[in-house]
Amino acid sequence: MACECSALGLDEMFDERMARWDVRRFRRRGLPKRARRLLSAIERTAQLSGASALEIGAGAGGLTITMLRRSLAVAHTVDASPAFARAARELAREYGVADRMHVAVGDFAADPDVASEADVVVLDRVICCYPGLEELLRPAADRARRLIALTYPRPGCLTRRVIGGLNACHALFRRRFRMHYHAPRRVQEILREKGFAPTVAGHAGVWEILVAARG
Repeated sequence: MACECSALGLDEMFDERMARWDVRRFRRRGLPKRARRLLSAIERTAQLSGASALEIGAGAGGLTITMLRRSLAVAHTVDASPAFARAARELAREYGVADRMHVAVGDFAADPDVASEADVVVLDRVICCYPGLEELLRPAADRARRLIALTYPRPGCLTRRVIGGLNACHALFRRRFRMHYHAPRRVQEILREKGFAPTVAGHAGVWEILVAARG
């Protein structure tokens, strides 16, 4: 299946400039609060020591790199942006985990075969980048042996207003990219259908943190 990056505006949103900004932020500050809370929720739910992970939409790879520097054995990342994939490889070398972190470029929603199975699958701020929830979340769940963890816009009127305002700005500047709100209830339904037990593990700003262990 052809990559949807251009049609969705992913290429213009997640470009070289944004990748360099993410790299600088990680070097200076480490993980943002949202990602730190996500990682804490993962570690409370699953044993990472000796495990494998797959991060879909990994960006510059800060979360995966942090897991590898703790106790994760091996990790694979996939991102639709070549600029972010290059940034992830650069940071992996810089932080000494390049031999255990395999970075792929591809649009997982369009071509799930770009990624293989792992003990833990992570989608941090990813499902809101795609209009279709099913074609992204179902194959992601299929690749999780033990746990899948996500962050996405939390329910509520404020969140929808924030997304609407951001999309209005994108439209004003003639960008193709749009954020999408998917009902958390439907996210949990899909994961239950796939054999997981989803649990809301907390919030960080407008983001809801969900972890789901395989039953």
